[in-house]
Amino acid sequence: MCLGIMLCAQGTYRGLMGFKKAMFNTRYLSSMTEKWYRYKKDNAGGFLKGFSKIIFIELRNQFRLKPRARAAKNAVMFRLKGLGWKPKESYLNLGLGEPDLLGLVLEFATDRELEEFKKSSCENEIKDLFHQVLLKSRYPAWAVPKTEVTYHSQEAIERAGGWYNYFK
Repeated sequence: MCLGIMLCAQGTYRGLMGFKKAMFNTRYLSSMTEKWYRYKKDNAGGFLKGFSKIIFIELRNQFRLKPRARAAKNAVMFRLKGLGWKPKESYLNLGLGEPDLLGLVLEFATDRELEEFKKSSCENEIKDLFHQVLLKSRYPAWAVPKTEVTYHSQEAIERAGGWYNYFK
């Protein structure tokens, strides 16, 4: 009985394959196959391709660009302390951006301290130092002129209702 079922199943399978071959001619099949592969090639990866690009950018920024930028940040902080200025905080902003979107944020404690710093005309010196150290640390040269150093006060950020509202 098992042998009979196997022969019947094989015959049905062969019958279906013969029906498919008769139903579709080879020209039609090859054009459909070609369309499918073209679609697959054009839309290759989809979600995974985009996700892998995000992972690549994050790894590049965290392990290649940020250490180079940290060297520049440390040089700026050392120079500011040498000039007698002590910012409350300093942040490097890069995130998932391209290298030219790097920003160094220096946050002073009070508005008065920030005003005094801006009057002392140290801003250009600090920006030039930041760019020089970025270049020396092999940060991409095309991106260095576009990087920014910004100055803010904690009081102004608190008056705005926090970081989100301040930078919105």
